[in-house]
Amino acid sequence: NGSAEAVDGEAVIHVVSTEGNNWDCQFKQSGLELSAADYYMLSFDAYATVERPIQMEFANLGTASQTIVNLTTEKKTYRIYFTDVNETEAASILFMTGNVNGCLGDFPAVGSHDVILDNVALYKAEKSDIEAAFAPKIELAEQAFLGNDIILSYTENSVWEQSDIRVLLTGE
Repeated sequence: NGSAEAVDGEAVIHVVSTEGNNWDCQFKQSGLELSAADYYMLSFDAYATVERPIQMEFANLGTASQTIVNLTTEKKTYRIYFTDVNETEAASILFMTGNVNGCLGDFPAVGSHDVILDNVALYKAEKSDIEAAFAPKIELAEQAFLGNDIILSYTENSVWEQSDIRVLLTGE
């Protein structure tokens, strides 16, 4: 249900149809040699000519890992981590661009379109790398008024707890 080509250094996946299964149209890298590690990080830039989800899958790692990423029409960097990886010479990264979420959950069914991938990188990571890459959610505890102190709270994150955190309020 599609094809792929390199255009200006990016992988352009031409999706003809999103009918059928999520794996009916996929882009993958197989035969990856990975050493055993607690954490690996996959980083990539992606966008599509229509808003739609894709499913990321990592195969033959000794651990199951699937993630759905909701693409927009603007290029964005995505980071996905996975844990407890066994040593392997046959790992695969799969970008499933077929019928994800019953095509496509909160997204309308789409016809022919392109999914574009760039700067795909897979590397061994430390827990601190993972925590630093995934910033905690910051929330305002109560309504803020000019000239008054405010209280911010954030989800637990050991990297952030040890850091000097500064917040810029723009008034927007």
